[in-house]
Amino acid sequence: MNPQSECLPARQGKLAKDTQGNLVLINENGKAFAVDNDLSTIWLMLDGQKTYSEILETLSQEAPYTPTEIDPMVSEVLEKLRAADLVVW
Repeated sequence: MNPQSECLPARQGKLAKDTQGNLVLINENGKAFAVDNDLSTIWLMLDGQKTYSEILETLSQEAPYTPTEIDPMVSEVLEKLRAADLVVW
């Protein structure tokens, strides 16, 4: 399990659509990042109240993977979101 398993990730910024109707996340500095439905689903789960472990558990119930199997992918997504100022913990 990831060492951040008990952290409480909280989303920052907002989810919107660009002029072509594509999903984008916009950080507090106004910089937009194109995202797909899967990434936006993860980002929306980051409410600052669910632990990282709880998020993995919820995602594993919606996909054919165990929390251990999806942990590396979700961890990478959160690191990218943090680098883009779209999540804090």
